[in-house]
Amino acid sequence: MTNALRPNPIIPEDFPRDFGGGSVAGAQPKLLVRKVVGVYVSGLTEDERYARYDNCCDIVNQLENYCHRKLGQRPDWSVAEVLEKVRLAIESKPEWDLSADEVEWMMSKLTLRMDLPAPDSPPESSE
Repeated sequence: MTNALRPNPIIPEDFPRDFGGGSVAGAQPKLLVRKVVGVYVSGLTEDERYARYDNCCDIVNQLENYCHRKLGQRPDWSVAEVLEKVRLAIESKPEWDLSADEVEWMMSKLTLRMDLPAPDSPPESSE
C-alpha cells in the first residue's frame, strides 16, 4: 500500500519505551543491567528500541493487508471482529517476542488504519 506505516528515524513518543525486563530471585533488590560496548545499560538501547519499532511497523502493515483480505473473504465479519481476532492471534504468538505495550501500540495503529475510533476515544457526537 502506498500509505504504509514506515519506520521513522525518530521513534514516536507513543511507542513503548520499556520492554519487559526480567527478574532475579533473591531477597535483596536488584538492578538488571547488561554491558553494551563497555557501558552498563538498563533496558533497551536506542538501536534495540528502533529495531523493535521497525518490527512493529512492519507487522502493522502486514496485518492491515490481512484485515482487508479477511473482510473481503468474510463480508459478514465487522472490522471490530477482525481486529479482535487479530489481537487474539498476536497474543497467542510468544515467538514474536512482543511486549503487551507493543501489542497495544500496534493494535491502536491498526485500528486507526482500519478507520475505526481508537478504543479509548469517546464516540463522536452527531450534532
